[in-house]
Parts: sequence; C-alpha cells; structure tokens
Amino acid sequence: MYEPERSRGWTTFATIAIAVAGVWNLVGGIAGLTKREYFEEGSLLYENLAFWGWVWLVVGALQVLTAILIARRVTAGTALGLMGASVSMLVWFFSIGAHPLWSILIIALDVLVIYALTAERPGVTAAADQPSGRPYESPGVSGPRIG
Repeated sequence: MYEPERSRGWTTFATIAIAVAGVWNLVGGIAGLTKREYFEEGSLLYENLAFWGWVWLVVGALQVLTAILIARRVTAGTALGLMGASVSMLVWFFSIGAHPLWSILIIALDVLVIYALTAERPGVTAAADQPSGRPYESPGVSGPRIG
C-alpha cells in the first residue's frame, strides 16, 4: 500500500543527511586548505594536505548538489545519492579496523540513505492497489492503456 507521507519523510531524511555530510566536508576541505596547524600531515595516507583539502571540497560540493537534486526530485540526484552512499559504505567497511564504532555508525546511516532513496515514490503503485485493477498512469504521461 502506498503511503505518500512516509515516502516524503524518507526523501527528506536522505536530503538532510546528505546535505549535512556535504557541508561538513566543505568545512573540512576549507580547514585543510587554510588552517594547516589543525592537522598532522604525516598521518595522512597521501602526505599533502592541500590535495586532501581540495578532495574534500569537491566531495562536499557534490554532496550538497546531490541533496539539492534529491530535494527537487530529480532522478540524477537519486542516482548520485545511491552511488555516493554505496561508495561511502565501501570506504567505511575497509576502515572498520581503524575506527570500528564510527565505521559501523556511518555504514548504518548509509544503509538508511539507500533505503530512503529506493523507498516507494509518489506516482508509483502496484496495479493491484488501483480500484480499477489497471496500472497507475501518471498525469501527463501518454501511452497505451493496459486492460
């Protein structure tokens, strides 16, 4: 059964979660470029703080763009969100040894974001849910009628 409020709520959750992560990464990228004294470059995988600052700026900008696209219900936003959450899950899975609790929390959040982005959407219902037994037809969509 289709529940529009539930779907809207999950979409809002995904939008907010991705936007918060994006803003956080933007701040981290700016800090990496401007406040070098806050970081220890020797502990980085690739010992160039400017490189990592730019990486986090780009990642943060992509996340903010993704959140905007999801909020506007653009399909590309959903695709970017799914790819971003999937890559994040993979990265944090390989980080479990170094940061077990944080990794598990981020993986769980990524699972929720993926669920939110793949949950039932407005305008998509099963044929059995329709009173006429016909598949749902979105307004403005033309095509052959079934049945």
